[in-house]
Amino acid sequence: AFATTQCVEAPTLFHAIADIILNSLDALTPKALANTAWAYACINWSNLHFFNSILTPISGHESTFQDDILNQMYQVFLHYKIEFPDETFPLMQSQQKLQSAYRRSELNPSQYQREVAAILDRLDWDHTFVYITPKESIIIDIAQPENMLALQVDGPSQYLYNCSNGERQIKTGKVLFKSRLLQRLGWSLLYVPYYEWDALFNDTASQESYLRDKVRSVSNNLDSPILLEE
Repeated sequence: AFATTQCVEAPTLFHAIADIILNSLDALTPKALANTAWAYACINWSNLHFFNSILTPISGHESTFQDDILNQMYQVFLHYKIEFPDETFPLMQSQQKLQSAYRRSELNPSQYQREVAAILDRLDWDHTFVYITPKESIIIDIAQPENMLALQVDGPSQYLYNCSNGERQIKTGKVLFKSRLLQRLGWSLLYVPYYEWDALFNDTASQESYLRDKVRSVSNNLDSPILLEE
């Protein structure tokens, strides 16, 4: 729950839970350990002993996991390699299996993505629709690789429901986790939230203006200029 909501401002609590987990490894199933590893990676936990301790007992049980758990474990792998680049990931023998599950789970472009890409085409903005980073295989909705610019189109499922106002405008921990990974790898990020896109009411002129402003907002920070037709 904390990982889903990206509630990371409780280090004392997380330390206490981590200690309990480390003292209860024999009582936890491989699936429970996998979920725990993802949760702690999601909140940007950086403790090598903790991750090695909960990942090592999972080794050999990967064949029992469904794609959703394997997908999460690949995300843990990415976090692990960024945080501990000189260490060997405990499930390294299954890295390809984890990566394949990640791709199957994440390679599913939404209608929002397709609409945004179509408008960018109209603006003659050079981009790759559904770009996969060569080394890490992180899937980016829309990218300009030469400028290390990622444009993420976030639909309703990528936001949490706010009980106080009935809206979905708080990003999930998974979305923020992916954003953090990309930023650590040197990518600049732009976001097109579904509620901003919906507010344009399918008006092409408004959509073009919105995306033109969105892309230009980062152009000064890039090595090469971004040219968009008026």
